[in-house]
Amino acid sequence: MESVLIFTHNILCVAAVFAGTNVVSDLLARRLCRRRVVIFLRCSLGSNIAALIFALHSLLPSQKVAMTAVYGAGAAILAWRKFHLQGLWRSTFALSLVVVLYLNIVALSIQMFGRDGLLFNMEPTLFRNSQLVLLAVFLALSAVAAVRFAGVSAPRWLRCNFSRLKRTGSQHHLTR
Repeated sequence: MESVLIFTHNILCVAAVFAGTNVVSDLLARRLCRRRVVIFLRCSLGSNIAALIFALHSLLPSQKVAMTAVYGAGAAILAWRKFHLQGLWRSTFALSLVVVLYLNIVALSIQMFGRDGLLFNMEPTLFRNSQLVLLAVFLALSAVAAVRFAGVSAPRWLRCNFSRLKRTGSQHHLTR
């Protein structure tokens, strides 16, 4: 059972990293593709849920990373669906997506290169130093994405939904 969870986690994590790379490149280009964001968040959440199920009797470091990624995805979803990327929530959305991508890469690198890694076992000092370099790169990337995406007007599909909501005068959730 555990090997199935590890395999599922790894496949979903790789898919989340690829989808997240596309989403972050869109954010840096000051655009937003709803379909890519949904695919990224679904793959990321699926991967993190699989990681959280690994060992239910104790809390592993990989599970802490997974929980943090779930909270980051939750912040992105809240900024997007509840607050419609208005004001500070636009930067929160961009920052959260970059953090979730970083945490997915960390989880994947732990699975591949960490202790008992699938590819090979990396020297602990080298692994720690590579993780610090990765953290520095993603801190800079998250700051740039948050600043660049904050200055963009609302996407066309979001403006269309707001105008439809205003026309009907409804206080309910937006329709797709």
